[in-house]
Amino acid sequence: MLEKKLVIEKQAVINLNLANCSQLKHLRITNCFLENITLPEQAPQLEYIDLSDNDLNLSKLQVLDINATNIDSGCEYLPTNLLSFTFGSKGKDQDGRQHGRYQVERVKRARVNEVKDKLAPFLALKEGETMEDLAVSENWADNQRKMEAVRRFKQNQVSQIQVNPNRN
Repeated sequence: MLEKKLVIEKQAVINLNLANCSQLKHLRITNCFLENITLPEQAPQLEYIDLSDNDLNLSKLQVLDINATNIDSGCEYLPTNLLSFTFGSKGKDQDGRQHGRYQVERVKRARVNEVKDKLAPFLALKEGETMEDLAVSENWADNQRKMEAVRRFKQNQVSQIQVNPNRN
């Protein structure tokens, strides 16, 4: 069986175009000086992405949806110019429809709730609003609130490092 996995480590790969790799399941490009990457518009089988230790510039990234994923950290690396950022526990199919039983199974595995926990102290919820409601909202005003929380979170991280310079 053909492995749908791409691993590149410690290579001088600056630009990578994977636009035609819609069957990709596992992508690991680490320590490669990577500056630009083009991913397929549709990659329904993609389960794993690791782009650590590269020179990626996400300043043009506008939409990030990590609903029902195992992403549990990295808030400090989020670009602050996102227009839409969703990070809830509700599974969606590629058309944005809610799953039934499958959604429940994905939510059990999702660690994205840890992202909600990290951002919660920096978000003021409206009366009757839950963190999950806000996390999955694609409303413009809600996204502005979420991005302001990301900015405050990142500033708090910088402040902690300055106060504890020897922290490991």
